[in-house]
Amino acid sequence: YPIDDDGHVSIPYGITYLDDNFLPYREEVETITLPEGLRTIGGHAFAGSSLTQITLPNTLTTIENQAFAFCHALTSLTMPTSLSNIGVEAFAGCSGLTTVAFPDGGLTHIHIGDRAFAGCPLDSATRAVVEAINPNALAWTTRAPDEGRRVASASMAAPMKCTLKTFGTFSTPTFGGVGEPFKDGRQ
Repeated sequence: YPIDDDGHVSIPYGITYLDDNFLPYREEVETITLPEGLRTIGGHAFAGSSLTQITLPNTLTTIENQAFAFCHALTSLTMPTSLSNIGVEAFAGCSGLTTVAFPDGGLTHIHIGDRAFAGCPLDSATRAVVEAINPNALAWTTRAPDEGRRVASASMAAPMKCTLKTFGTFSTPTFGGVGEPFKDGRQ
């Protein structure tokens, strides 16, 4: 899709899904026009772009994981009423994003993934709506439900065994299950 001299891209009508390869020069895009009929913005579609403004169409239902991650120039968004899913880390690291307007002040039918707005300096009203939907949507870490302590992910919560297998001229580590002993008998 061509980008004009002002950093604007128009996506034509008829496109229903944008994947992470649709815009290879995304760091140059400042504004974009998305067509009605678009249903899904795929993972990483705009990640790291220079977007300052975007209007989400009223047909959009899904924003996939990290779709807008680290769009530092993005400052505000209005979510369409059709939206039902915001993926994990969808807007994480958007250091300029302060306001997200949800229809009717908040959505009860929407799923917001963990860390969806982590690292965003959201205003208090937006934070309240997001936290009411998913308390783990604002932090870089998530609360382990059974332990009440913060962990980055379940795979990092316990030590794992690592063995080194050699294939030709390079080595690749492989990981064993949690609690399995090392070859020397250590846990």
